[in-house]
Amino acid sequence: MEDRNSRPSVAVSYVGVEASMRKLETYIAEKGPFDGILGFSQGGAAAAVLCAQNPHSFKFAVIISGFVPRDEALLKCLEEARQPLALSGLQSLHVWGTKDTLVDNKRSRELLDYFGEAAKHFEHTGGHFVPSGGEFRRHLLRFITEESSQSPT
Repeated sequence: MEDRNSRPSVAVSYVGVEASMRKLETYIAEKGPFDGILGFSQGGAAAAVLCAQNPHSFKFAVIISGFVPRDEALLKCLEEARQPLALSGLQSLHVWGTKDTLVDNKRSRELLDYFGEAAKHFEHTGGHFVPSGGEFRRHLLRFITEESSQSPT
């Protein structure tokens, strides 16, 4: 059986997450708003929480191999913002690999659901990495170009 604290995708609590999120919150408050936010894996989970806490600080989010955090404090933040986040006008692109063995596709799809019906997704045939193929680059470019040209929410 896997140790439930060995990897963020399966851990039930994250050491140091409160301090990290506070630093990011401060940065967003001082330097924002931003066109977008991008997060990969655990960073995707953090980006989703930041979107929930600051839905009007970003025009869009790109979340690659992200997942709903199991840490109780972060999960609570997402749950409390579920409806406001889905209705905030924040556009999101969720990306995952069909052969990802670290973050199950089901968990990435579950995170996508928090962003509502307007959320988009891109599925690639690889594993747990940021895809770099031409098809993904064109898809990402089109998404960012469209969303960054929108007026702030």
